[in-house]
Amino acid sequence: MQPQFPDGVKQRASRLFAERVRQGNLGRDVRLVYYVVGGMPSTRAEYKINVDSLNGVQIEVYDLLHRLSKTRASISPKEFDVASLFKQICAGLHSLLQESFPPGALLGRLTISVECEQETFSFVPEPEKRTVQINRVAPSMELALQRLWDIAQRVIEEHQGGLP
Repeated sequence: MQPQFPDGVKQRASRLFAERVRQGNLGRDVRLVYYVVGGMPSTRAEYKINVDSLNGVQIEVYDLLHRLSKTRASISPKEFDVASLFKQICAGLHSLLQESFPPGALLGRLTISVECEQETFSFVPEPEKRTVQINRVAPSMELALQRLWDIAQRVIEEHQGGLP
């Protein structure tokens, strides 16, 4: 399925990303950053996941609600199918949000970069909140976001309780 992007300044990164994924040409310069940040000061959370075909998945999580100090983890490209994730992202990129979120809410950002071009999209990070019509994303994007959310949650579960 060919993604449809509205006309705008940031089209080039989306088109390059889709083209490179479709060709299977995932070199060092085709990257994805999944970033979730927010919460009130006492429940502050920050999840950052970098994905590329050479390094696999690099994860950093910080979550005060789960008493977790900044923790790093990784998944090798041999253990994670980067190409399938990128295909899911391409198929659903058009469904991500271009709006702001209320203070204290978790905010999700997905940044794609190819060569020297980059583009950032917003989404509601909590899966249960994406069931509301206004927050829905394309089914392929839902699968991709769920995969990334699950990675962050696994790291939290494995390292929970690291703060006093």
